[in-house]
Amino acid sequence: PVFPDGHCKPERYGIVRLSRAAEELSGEAVVTPRVPALDVERWGNQMFYAGHGHHLGLEKFDGHWLSLADMAPRGRFYESPGLVGCCVAVSRNLYEKLKGFDRDMLHWGVEDGDFGLKAWLMGHSILHDPTAIIGHRFRASFDNFTITAERVAANRIRMARKNFSDGGWNEWIEQFRWREGEESRKKAWKLYVKQEASAEKEREYLLENRSRDEFWYAERFGLTWPSRTTATA
Repeated sequence: PVFPDGHCKPERYGIVRLSRAAEELSGEAVVTPRVPALDVERWGNQMFYAGHGHHLGLEKFDGHWLSLADMAPRGRFYESPGLVGCCVAVSRNLYEKLKGFDRDMLHWGVEDGDFGLKAWLMGHSILHDPTAIIGHRFRASFDNFTITAERVAANRIRMARKNFSDGGWNEWIEQFRWREGEESRKKAWKLYVKQEASAEKEREYLLENRSRDEFWYAERFGLTWPSRTTATA
């Protein structure tokens, strides 16, 4: 399946190329397209302003776009550390193996990063096909729904809990407590706890079935955190 946002504009054959790329890789990788900014007034993609791969930091789950030069080539594809959920292609079998996009994430924020990280840790790659071009409307603000810092923070807690081993989780949550103000931290934790049971269930599945851990990921993509030598037991 191909998962595009509603506010996307594929270039000619963009969806077909993305879908065929996933088939070419035998359904064993998540495939991302080139993503130019969509000018909704003219309904045209601005090809001079396009993202390729995506960086994912594990300390704060922050990210930024990468150019082709920033990514390692693999045949005609490029390896991407993360993905942006505006449009991806993935086989049904792999989607189900990864437990899909987390339905218990709150409204918006990090569900795409979570899906991409799960892919790498479960032994699969995120591969970028620059010939598949699908424009996306980028917004400076949210004008039709409300995003709160506490909900985004709750999603980050959930992502860390599901994907990190005990040592990585202990260090991450300690840093989270240090970074967040007390009131915001309490609100985020209260929101997280409401869906904690499903997070623990998925965590058990992921830790039992993955072939890599967060330390491998950090080493693979040159992150300064986490480190096996500093993570607490």
